[in-house]
Amino acid sequence: RGIPAEPLFRSKNIAIAGTMTMAAVLLPLMVQSNIAFIVLMVTYYIFLNIFIESVLHDVRDIEGDRKAGVRTVPTFLGRNKTRNLLLLLNSTLVVWVAFSLFRAIFYPYIFVLILGVLYGYWSILRFTRASAKTSRPFYSFVTFKWMVMALYAVPFALGWPSL
Repeated sequence: RGIPAEPLFRSKNIAIAGTMTMAAVLLPLMVQSNIAFIVLMVTYYIFLNIFIESVLHDVRDIEGDRKAGVRTVPTFLGRNKTRNLLLLLNSTLVVWVAFSLFRAIFYPYIFVLILGVLYGYWSILRFTRASAKTSRPFYSFVTFKWMVMALYAVPFALGWPSL
């Protein structure tokens, strides 16, 4: 009968992740950076993490979204398939970190990047359980890693310690 006019699920998560990633990447890019590959690597890491986090926030209200007719990744795929998708996407960051180690890029930040990937696994497994708490303050832990990463990165960005 043709292609349905309504998309399978809304691209809200992609729009959120894309907008925040562009803001995070373009600001430093305006200051300095003539290495497109590094910019692409940073863009991938930030986009994927923000996408995963925004989908995790949608998992919190699957039933409410279904009743309201809102099509999100979790309402379309269900809780288990959404968890599997997020775990697969987070696993690509393991390859990303390994590649970064192999190419010796982001070396001062490798420790916190590895912790970010591990924290991603924990938050996916924790917040996609059917019995997971759904209060808004509890979900603040999902975005907590960005604060830790920023605090860790500041000394290196300021040139201390010099490696």
